[in-house]
Amino acid sequence: MKKIIAVLLALALCLSLSALAEEATPEAAVPQAGLGNLLGGWQATEDATVSEETKSLVKEAFGGIGEEAIVPVAVLGTQVVAGQNICVLCRITPDAEETIPYYALVYIYKNLEGGAQLLQIRELNLGQLMDDDNG
Repeated sequence: MKKIIAVLLALALCLSLSALAEEATPEAAVPQAGLGNLLGGWQATEDATVSEETKSLVKEAFGGIGEEAIVPVAVLGTQVVAGQNICVLCRITPDAEETIPYYALVYIYKNLEGGAQLLQIRELNLGQLMDDDNG
């Protein structure tokens, strides 16, 4: 189980960073003088542990949907803006009984007052890499 989670984390981080690199503007890619990667650039987290604060942000961003429906697995990175953008790997279990749970990159904006807003959900298609390599 730990190996599967490690593979999923690595895959999610690669997909996330690849997608972010495509969306980055030249201004965001260039560090500001003396600020390193703080303003505008994404910073991968050193510790992907999900804190109680992150759980609360995810719950608020999804409007209080049940804790079983959307489970944060790891915090992959943050971006300092007028507030903070956070990328969280989540396990999502849809309501319909016929559907299968899946993993997704969930992007949340945390405003300066601590409120949360859902920005984007990117479902991880684990078979996509194989399909792309096979033509």
